[in-house]
Amino acid sequence: MTVGTPVAVGATAPANPDLSHGVRAGAPLHEPTSAAFYGDDHHGCTDCPTLPTTEGRTMTALLIAPADKTVTITVQQRTRTAPQDAFRILAPIDLPTVFRPVAPFPGISGVQNQTEAWDHAGSRRNPQFDDGSQADEELTEYVPGSSFAYQLTGFTNVLSRLVTGIRGEFNVNPDGDGTLIRWTYEFKPLPGRRWLLAGPFTPLWRRYMVAALDRCVHVIETTDSSTQMPLQAG
Repeated sequence: MTVGTPVAVGATAPANPDLSHGVRAGAPLHEPTSAAFYGDDHHGCTDCPTLPTTEGRTMTALLIAPADKTVTITVQQRTRTAPQDAFRILAPIDLPTVFRPVAPFPGISGVQNQTEAWDHAGSRRNPQFDDGSQADEELTEYVPGSSFAYQLTGFTNVLSRLVTGIRGEFNVNPDGDGTLIRWTYEFKPLPGRRWLLAGPFTPLWRRYMVAALDRCVHVIETTDSSTQMPLQAG
């Protein structure tokens, strides 16, 4: 489904209060109870369940709305690895390996409180930065072999004074015999901070992203090569 494609939902909507989240996550939709639509109480309308995670929690509301004025930074890099293999390695990649300090930004030293495997919307974790700060991260979209998106909020470092939160997205696209990886960060500024993010902050953050994506590609290619090494005759 592409952006701008009209979708008819009809009776599906009242039975799925978080319909958009369910579609993004590829979750099964609840069947509507048509007999209750014109009843005298809430049954069949406001009592329908929302999309749970394995801990019984609903997904966090999406950070960025269509009307928000955000600051977007995108970087991309090619790899000779096939798209399905690049995605398989990239999605659960070890964060401290690829997010190292690039002044003035800290690297990631570890991850705590991961709720589930990083392979479906609703998974959560807390990246730990090497300056002692942390953030809340949630996987909001996951299309196997193609793309995944996440949002970062609850920063305890200087970003807490600049943004409400950040939406990140990786897209993995075929490129000849290899893959083009496109990575986007979308910042939702706090009031009065957009000029700072769009100005002096952008080139610094882009440098941080370029360095991290370069390490991602290195991990992808070295991991892919090691899994394809031919067996030697004994």
